[in-house]
Amino acid sequence: MKCRIYLIVISVFIVFNPNFSYCTIANSNEVSDSVRILSFNILYGGDEIDFDKVIELIKKANPDVIGFQEAEGNIPKIAKSLGWKYYDSRLHLISKYPIISQKSSAWYYVLLEVRPGHVFAFSNIHLPSDPYGPDLIKNGSPIDSVIKNEYLTRYHELDKFEKIYDSLFQAEIPLIVTGDFNSPSHRDWIDATVNLRPHLKYKVDWIVSKRMEEMGFIDTYREANPDVLKNPGLTWTPASPPIVPANETHDRIDYIWASNIEKVIHSTLIGEEGGKDVTFSVNPYPSDHRGVLTTCLIKPILSNAYIQPIQLKDSLIIRYFSIDNSNLSIQLFDKKGALCDSFQMLDANENEKKLKIEKRESYRIQLKNNDLVVAENYFLPAIDNKRPILKLAKNEYKEGEPISIEWKNAPGHRFDWIAIYPAGKETSNDFYKTEPYTTYLLYAYTYASESGSLILGKQSKGNGWPLKAGQYRIHLLLDDGYRSLVDIPLKVIK
Repeated sequence: MKCRIYLIVISVFIVFNPNFSYCTIANSNEVSDSVRILSFNILYGGDEIDFDKVIELIKKANPDVIGFQEAEGNIPKIAKSLGWKYYDSRLHLISKYPIISQKSSAWYYVLLEVRPGHVFAFSNIHLPSDPYGPDLIKNGSPIDSVIKNEYLTRYHELDKFEKIYDSLFQAEIPLIVTGDFNSPSHRDWIDATVNLRPHLKYKVDWIVSKRMEEMGFIDTYREANPDVLKNPGLTWTPASPPIVPANETHDRIDYIWASNIEKVIHSTLIGEEGGKDVTFSVNPYPSDHRGVLTTCLIKPILSNAYIQPIQLKDSLIIRYFSIDNSNLSIQLFDKKGALCDSFQMLDANENEKKLKIEKRESYRIQLKNNDLVVAENYFLPAIDNKRPILKLAKNEYKEGEPISIEWKNAPGHRFDWIAIYPAGKETSNDFYKTEPYTTYLLYAYTYASESGSLILGKQSKGNGWPLKAGQYRIHLLLDDGYRSLVDIPLKVIK
């Protein structure tokens, strides 16, 4: 099938957004920017209660960039409803600022361009929810058991992020991390707060929040609101039954972390009308988490040269930047390395080129200054209505044998996932449930890959290993939710 795409080439050194704010730091020739950040778990795509209220609340809060959790494939829909141009389904990110990503790091962070050529890094995290530490304490677990669970469930999920973040720390690039960490803060569970809530039975040095601080991050809410008695900042949960049980363990588990910034200006919550520490609200409130809204003063760094493709339906916008723009050109190569097209950027006023792309295959895009390649990136044209495919390596598996699964044409969202369910069990029955009450047995994430393969076995998440002899269904599910896109049978024999 042929896909015609027109390329609109925009030179970022001639783009100016009048909504960007500027704040000059005293005794410095450099410029800092006031950036408003929102972390928002929107409950299974934001449309379980009232999608329009999600949009209304975001408009009230007026952030510049949003990191979502539980987006369930609705990132493009939210961006369109807000009228925002820039979004990234891999990171669950919507931004007023242009987004710059590279293939090697795109699942972990992107760069946001607050002004032409000036960037900071942005990342978004959603750590596993179960078993939930405060519930363990409420139910009588000793502290050593609770901390062991944190290591097994959440702490080591940060290993891969810390490794990637290290390069940003070394380069002193400002980094913002939003997220639902499903773990309280050691700064909240202190001697002064013991017994303030039924589950807060003793002081706990929660290891996930401590690790983030040890990496060099600031907990922006607690930085702006240091008195935990005055501003507990509870984000889980404002909702009421039947969504959340009446005896739920409320705590602060959603965060905006920052490193290498100038300062935290302000931090508050968005939530339900009349909610504690809530500044912006709507009724009905559309989520089971309050959101965190922080304003930071950030001194962005001058970016290296880059070239960034952004597909918009039948057109592709290519943004680029180079400090030296005297003799720039852009070249496109197909997957075999053959030159498809080349055009010279003759002057700063030239901002549009049209290109016909005949095949749905990957393209390598290079930005050159004279004959020197100063930046490159990759682009794979998206085609809608391609049905996802699941395939097993063989028809039957023995008990205790790892199961090899291949997938194609997945949406490529951040948390698309593959799970094994008992035959006859509906994935939708797991809405609002947590382990051990869910019916899935084993699962793994696709990590935003449209195609790939994985093995479900002893090391997989879930509590179903080893699978006993019987009939099962393997599902490809949408973006951390329970909507099955395709499923296939699995037979396990003795």
